[in-house]
Amino acid sequence: MDDSKVLCGRCRELLKAAERLRDDFDACYQYTWFRFSPFNPDYARWKKDVRDQLVRAFGANSSRVLELDRCERVYSQSAPGTLFDRYLDSLRGAVSALEGAPPPPRPAPAPPQISDRVSFRAISRDLLARAASLREEGNFLSAAVMCGAVLENALRRICESEGLSPRVRAMDFPGLCEALLSRGGIDREEHRQLMLKFSLKKMAEHCYSEKLNAVNVGEMLEWTGGFLDRRFH
Repeated sequence: MDDSKVLCGRCRELLKAAERLRDDFDACYQYTWFRFSPFNPDYARWKKDVRDQLVRAFGANSSRVLELDRCERVYSQSAPGTLFDRYLDSLRGAVSALEGAPPPPRPAPAPPQISDRVSFRAISRDLLARAASLREEGNFLSAAVMCGAVLENALRRICESEGLSPRVRAMDFPGLCEALLSRGGIDREEHRQLMLKFSLKKMAEHCYSEKLNAVNVGEMLEWTGGFLDRRFH
């Protein structure tokens, strides 16, 4: 088992990394997929590092690790934001235990400070740039999922501008496309292209990595960028 001071230092580094992750999540608050998503490679890596440090410090069968695993099972789908907080609680508790001090009271979460001047288009462009970087790294799954999330949120924005009823908020990607096509908010070629992009997003979500490559993911990103330029100039 590693020295407690070394382990404590690593846990503190992970707490700092969590602050950067939270800033990222808050900056992209409009994208429900992006916040606390298992497809976010940085977040997935951070969670794995947290668990690894707890195992090194307290053992794989310790109550801390078992409780973290339970939270992962219970909250990963139903309450991903709560799961993020549980990981933070585990880290804070580990630091306190390693320092030999009682755990401090959990601070109340601060509301995200999002500037009203941050535009939808700017956030979308930033996410597309990140997706392009993932593609360059060969991470086609994450790139396609992120790009699909940008498109879905763009469709929701267009639905709002077209005055479609609140019921569309509960629709999935294909439902949004059909609603906009019926309303005349998109043409048939845009509908065809959007459904092609949706199929790539679904393949990525189901980890069909053999069906995704630099060419089709690159085309997905290029078309999405053009779509945003036409619709949100």
